[in-house]
Amino acid sequence: MNNCKRKSVYGFSTAKLTLASAIAVVSAMPNFASAATLEEVIITAQKQEQRIMEIPISVSAVTGDKINDTGINNLEAMSSYVPGLHIGKGPLNTAINIRGIGSGNDRGFEPSVGMYIDGIYMGRSRQFRSPFLDLQRVEVLRGPQGILFGKNTIAGAINIISADPVVDSDTEGSLSVKGDDAGAYETTGIISTALTEQSAIRLALKYRQADGEVDNKTLNQDEPEVEEMSARVTVVWEPTEQLIINTKLSYTDYSTEGVNAVPTVVQPIAGDADPIAGEAYNLLGSSGINTTGTHDAWRDDSTTWSGVKGVSGWGNGAGVIHEETNTEASSLGVTVVYELDSGWAFHSITSYSEYESDDATDSDFTPLRLLLTRDLQDYDQTSQEFRVTFLDGEPIEFIGGLYVEQQNLDLGGGTLIDFTFNGKSTVLPTSTGLTEIGRWNNFEQESNTAAAFAEVSWYFAEDFILTIGGRYSVEEKEVKKETVLSNSLEANGLATPATCNLNAPDPTTTGCKTYSAWQSFLGTNPHKLKGDSDDEYFDPSVKLQWDIDYDNMVYASYSQGHKSGGFNSGADVPVDVNSVSTNGITYNEAAAIGFGYDEETAKSYEVGYKGMLGEGSVQVGVAAFMTEYSDLQVATFQGTNYAVGNAAEADLMGVELEIRWAVTDNIELGGSYAYLNFEFADFGDAGCTIDGIVVNSTINGGTGDCTQDLSGKRNAFAPKHSGNLFAGYRRDVLEGLEFKTTVDINFKSEMYLDYDLDDRTKQSGYGKINLRFALADENWEAGIFGRNLADKTTHAFALDTPLLSGSTTAYVDEGAVYGAEAKYIF
Repeated sequence: MNNCKRKSVYGFSTAKLTLASAIAVVSAMPNFASAATLEEVIITAQKQEQRIMEIPISVSAVTGDKINDTGINNLEAMSSYVPGLHIGKGPLNTAINIRGIGSGNDRGFEPSVGMYIDGIYMGRSRQFRSPFLDLQRVEVLRGPQGILFGKNTIAGAINIISADPVVDSDTEGSLSVKGDDAGAYETTGIISTALTEQSAIRLALKYRQADGEVDNKTLNQDEPEVEEMSARVTVVWEPTEQLIINTKLSYTDYSTEGVNAVPTVVQPIAGDADPIAGEAYNLLGSSGINTTGTHDAWRDDSTTWSGVKGVSGWGNGAGVIHEETNTEASSLGVTVVYELDSGWAFHSITSYSEYESDDATDSDFTPLRLLLTRDLQDYDQTSQEFRVTFLDGEPIEFIGGLYVEQQNLDLGGGTLIDFTFNGKSTVLPTSTGLTEIGRWNNFEQESNTAAAFAEVSWYFAEDFILTIGGRYSVEEKEVKKETVLSNSLEANGLATPATCNLNAPDPTTTGCKTYSAWQSFLGTNPHKLKGDSDDEYFDPSVKLQWDIDYDNMVYASYSQGHKSGGFNSGADVPVDVNSVSTNGITYNEAAAIGFGYDEETAKSYEVGYKGMLGEGSVQVGVAAFMTEYSDLQVATFQGTNYAVGNAAEADLMGVELEIRWAVTDNIELGGSYAYLNFEFADFGDAGCTIDGIVVNSTINGGTGDCTQDLSGKRNAFAPKHSGNLFAGYRRDVLEGLEFKTTVDINFKSEMYLDYDLDDRTKQSGYGKINLRFALADENWEAGIFGRNLADKTTHAFALDTPLLSGSTTAYVDEGAVYGAEAKYIF
């Protein structure tokens, strides 16, 4: 432990040295000054409008113009433009990481990165998949943000701000269309107009469809086919000069048919005695499945499955749904701001958000009828924040308030296993008579949160500001969970445990055949569980800021953060069968092994410099940080589900740099860079790779238990180097016409794409080039664009291919895309 601490201190000293060197370099840049000046970016990262250069936080801002010009459609695509940020769609949830810290794939797992849309917290990672629509900007705040943003922002926060109408203004709007060679088509319409002298309305609509670029060789079709529709209505009412009421109503409906999952490794582990894996590999050898095609997939049609009779979710034997995802989401937010003449202001933010989703996946990812999963989510959230501010400047400024929130989460999920392999083989002994077994899992969670927070800034000396803040939070959770097993033998489809010894189920007894099969292959027992948790914590923060002058400042900060504990929602939660009650399947919380996981905590230190140099032509921001995490929550794959556990400790340090330079009135250059040193200081009981799981499986004579020591290793989604470079050029070419071009290069060094750090999921470093040309006047703009011009093949997430030990499947990013767009502005 002492060695780890010495390494952390040494690393932070190195970071400070790097920071000092960076400041020295950029301070020597006045020779590059020009008559051009940069347009400053105004953000609300501290719950007030401020120049990005005066905020003592490592923060990146992506403007709405940048989002439109580069064709960024959602947060997943935007993450390539922000160093230190990774967002990748996985099989159940979305992996969201800042500085290598993020959420896993358990559906009951809350993000470690908080997302806020117009001040409203979005509590589930599924909500990160919503498409972008009519945005002013997106702010990415790195490091714990517990004081002002609060709940589950231990890694950072993403603050999305949509456009508002302007009261007492003329009618304005736009209509745009976009298409590309990957079969995507998109149209967006926006109109903003005054309703009265005190009110205005803004309506934004967007429709997008895409054919997908993954070639499913088995079904001879492109996947995933995407259809998205988004709408937002914003009404602003200013009845007096002191009172503003902003109401936003949003709706999104997006769906896909097929998934962008492709095989990356198809190779059995030598000596694996699993009969399913062995038989599947034999059959796949004649099916032509391979990994030579970077966007090729082989998956069968899930509608050919019959389902298991009598089990909710599978259609009662009438067939199952297509391989698809469907999500319908809506939110309502009302923000009231009342400003007093004395400088005090009162803010009220009332919100309601909800979504429903239904996913079905051929989760063996092969042409064999082997494994099918279905996932249902139903979520709603209500929150209320009251905030009081005094921001009139010296000597004291104040932000404080109260926050309450209530969440309801209902999850349903199931897995079907078919042993016939499309009728080609039966791997179970003939005596069992089983052809298909099923499992259905229900998880209900209710969460209640209350918090009080305050932050005081004291201008205690000329050009010096000391800011002290804290947040006290209480969170309660109650959960219910039930897993039932089913098969193709019993008349009603449901397995009956009354005559079955779960410690040693008899594979020849009808009532026990299903239990024997599930225990043999995935270690699953039927169960009913209840649990509750109470988390109570206080997060402090201290910031010291020196305003060298209006355009230059340095700062140092210390902050703590917490992320609440929770409960694993997956069906593969180990249970102690010796504590079975009289009805055969009811357990108390203590009987579950790994059902719950603890809160995680962070202590973070940061120093930084922000400045405008060269008479306003150069903008620089640089920060060095060190963060220590305890009981870090990490998700590992358990066969068909993910389970969350606590790593003991992780140490992070790094440097982040952003530069913009207006070379002339026509040319702007810039870039950003993040260096991250991530190390698990102590993680001796991490989940195994598939190799260790196979060696220790009961089928191969092992105990079924397996862990590995990842101490000293990097986390997944934690590249050592990441960043981007960009250049923009514009000039008048004809009377009333402007030519514009932008080029971006986004890069990341190698990183793992799964939390067990299996070398099969390691992705090499890469760089991607994006280019756009456009002509525009006051009323219209037309352009052509290309993304990923070098056609680099990369993946957002990877996992072990279920039941095919040694194989890996990954979710592939888009290849080279070329397209055109047109926009009419009125």
